[in-house]
Amino acid sequence: MSTLLGTANSSADWLQTGMAIEFLGTSSSRPTALRALSSVIVHHQSGSLLIDCGDGTLRQMVMSRTAKPARIQAILITHMHADHYHGLPGVALLCASVGGSDSVAGIGNTSTNWTRKITVIGPRGLSRLMGAVTERTAVITELPSPTDPPPTDTPHRPNHDGDAPIELH
Repeated sequence: MSTLLGTANSSADWLQTGMAIEFLGTSSSRPTALRALSSVIVHHQSGSLLIDCGDGTLRQMVMSRTAKPARIQAILITHMHADHYHGLPGVALLCASVGGSDSVAGIGNTSTNWTRKITVIGPRGLSRLMGAVTERTAVITELPSPTDPPPTDTPHRPNHDGDAPIELH
């Protein structure tokens, strides 16, 4: 069961109050009988942001009264541990296939009309991990890590003599 936090008195009126946070999963690397893997939705009047997408997130969304796939505007994967991204393919498929509808009917149907691509933001390597699923369901932006080497197209500027360029880092 998910937990909804916010300024609303009930889960039904969070849209009128502005923002709410729904914990779909708070378990560590293994789900338990009462807790799913990492997954949090930040609800706002303009849409929702899913933070992390552990295995079982899709089921938690279906069970939730407020986690509507059509309202999810983006998914943020915080880091590349399996308990934070294993549910991503299924959730991305669901969000892309429901379009403006909150129905989960038709999930897995090969003739589904893919009405949108969900934005997924995460660490380097995420697009490779998503593989073929991204072609139909997501646009992934990878964020650089502080330990990544500098890009090869680093800008140059002349040194104090104006002779040789100095590479900026």
